[in-house]
Amino acid sequence: MKRLLSLIIIAALCFAGYLTANASDEQSLLTYTISKSSGAGGSTLIPITTIIPGKSRILGWDVGPAVTGSGVVAASIHDAANTTIANTTTQFGELSCSNSTVAEKWYAYPRGVSSGIVVNQANGTVATVYYENRLP
Repeated sequence: MKRLLSLIIIAALCFAGYLTANASDEQSLLTYTISKSSGAGGSTLIPITTIIPGKSRILGWDVGPAVTGSGVVAASIHDAANTTIANTTTQFGELSCSNSTVAEKWYAYPRGVSSGIVVNQANGTVATVYYENRLP
């Protein structure tokens, strides 16, 4: 019985060592920030080499003022292949807040990306997308 228990403990330690050795930074929390501090607001397509369709998952996002008192603080996030946001694109959400706070949304279940991520935001705002890349 002691041998069996020892064997189970050794196997568990080997498996834990394997998982630790094969851990990847790809599973860590990654961020992409878009600032519209001057000029007009509008849509930004996050490069598909950064947030990868079929591999990346959106964990959450936030929007806040680029400068306190910058006016309207609002943004929306979409799963789309280009900045021409159509009714057929999937909208992950909209956020708005006062010009001295930050609005954020975290998803209970990560949102898969099928086409790409487009953030549409007002002038004078900063939006940050929090995501992870799944292992192949």
